[in-house]
Amino acid sequence: MTLAPSQIAINAARSAPWFFRPLVWSVLSVYPYRRGQPHWVIMKMKENLAVRMSKRMQVDGFSIEADPYDGPGHEFWRTGLTEPETRRLLTALIRPGMVMLDIGAYVGQFSLVASRSGNDEVKIYAFEPTPAVFLQMRRNIERNNCHHVTCVQAGLSDSPGQAKFYFYPESNDQNSLRPLADPKASSVEVRIESVDSVAAQYQFDRLDLI
Repeated sequence: MTLAPSQIAINAARSAPWFFRPLVWSVLSVYPYRRGQPHWVIMKMKENLAVRMSKRMQVDGFSIEADPYDGPGHEFWRTGLTEPETRRLLTALIRPGMVMLDIGAYVGQFSLVASRSGNDEVKIYAFEPTPAVFLQMRRNIERNNCHHVTCVQAGLSDSPGQAKFYFYPESNDQNSLRPLADPKASSVEVRIESVDSVAAQYQFDRLDLI
């Protein structure tokens, strides 16, 4: 069976990631992302090669670095922070002195909102196991001077250890410890903590919000 040129290109990228990863990064770094998504072949290569882009944006009073081709990252510059109902509820609930766990924090948008709503007097532990996303989250927390947010590069489960973490094809905010439907989905080994191990490590004896 003869493969289409697009599939040949995608297979070549899988076979020679050392060549295609910087090539895809270069294309996306100059692409005018505000016009929409690039050609689907480029996006498929980005997904297969786990290429994470970085753009800094001013969003709802925060300086946020994210991948503009990712799901939430694409929405940040178009409409602002995602999930307005969740943000309103968080703002209403948060009080100074509370302890909060932000599990699967992505680039830290909810930690930023909670920190600002609690006048930076809330203890927040933000967990993000995806390596490249964690680095963006940590920079966002530092850049916005959220001094009471602790960034933890780990997932949370019922017991500490190591686990395989799967990358969702279209957006890194949907990455999961659960195997995805696509058998070719990229994955990485990540550190896992439990609530008990985190409480012991960071020495807190109360938990108000998750």
